[in-house]
Amino acid sequence: FPCDPNKLPRLQKPYLRSSIEANVKQYKNYLSGKLLAEHQQTVAAADIEILCKMKPLKNESTLAAVWKEHWNESEDLELYYQLKES
Repeated sequence: FPCDPNKLPRLQKPYLRSSIEANVKQYKNYLSGKLLAEHQQTVAAADIEILCKMKPLKNESTLAAVWKEHWNESEDLELYYQLKES
């Protein structure tokens, strides 16, 4: 989900099933492509920030590491995205 829908739109399908070995950088690339395909909005992957519990995640973090370090809940992992602040 976008942190601020006024800056980046919501994806048509906000849920993604993925391997726990996927990393944050792969998700940024995915988001960049989906924003272009669904909303004709060009955003470089490097300009996207992905957050868990409003904490920015490092590119090399895997979903398994994010789950262990930040989430630790029984529900599905929730990630948010926003434009990096300059």
